Amino acid sequence: MDWEHPSSPELGEAFLALTQNLRRHIPGPHHLVTTALPVGEYVLKHINLRSLSLSIDMLNLMAYDFAGSWSEGHSGHHAQLTAPAAPHNGFAKKSGKSAVEYVVLQGFAPKKILLGVPVYGRSFHGVEGPGQRFSKCGGKDGTWLYSELPRPGTVEVVDLDVGGASCQGDGEWVTYDSVDTVRMKAEYVRSAGIGGLFYWSGVGDKSGDQSLIASGWKTLRGM
Repeated sequence: MDWEHPSSPELGEAFLALTQNLRRHIPGPHHLVTTALPVGEYVLKHINLRSLSLSIDMLNLMAYDFAGSWSEGHSGHHAQLTAPAAPHNGFAKKSGKSAVEYVVLQGFAPKKILLGVPVYGRSFHGVEGPGQRFSKCGGKDGTWLYSELPRPGTVEVVDLDVGGASCQGDGEWVTYDSVDTVRMKAEYVRSAGIGGLFYWSGVGDKSGDQSLIASGWKTLRGM
């Protein structure tokens, strides 16, 4: 179920009632009821996450799109695992790790949480890194598929402090996940004891040793 997004207490109650009714009419364990939710507390605070945990099998936490055309005119890593020590604005405070911690603190079962990995990057023109004023967003609707990255003629950089990759060198800075950052996320999943990873979407992946999906799968299994 992909409801984007229950943005009020009333809608949060309706969302929970819908999942409970789905569970009632689609009983487990042979059938799964899952949902996707953003990491922002602006949505999550409206949902009783403890009760939600009882009515669904998996929660896909959409730990991406932290930065884009909407992020107050500033570039930023759009799928960072950890927020930087000094976030440049409120959007930069978001991270996959903080989202998981918030959901667990509200009573949601850790083993039912899947951490989202984007198989695309977000583009910012006229900057060389996060926290800078950009002129516009590039690609298609501000994005490039992971299979198109790093951009020709650019240099890929992996920020191990936040768990985010990027490329820059042609006047366009693109932020995305690489096999290295997916390994970091998979290792975090194992250490935090949550359910696993999910990807949006597989059509943008590469093959072989550059596959994000394969990288996460192997790391989750200690390979």
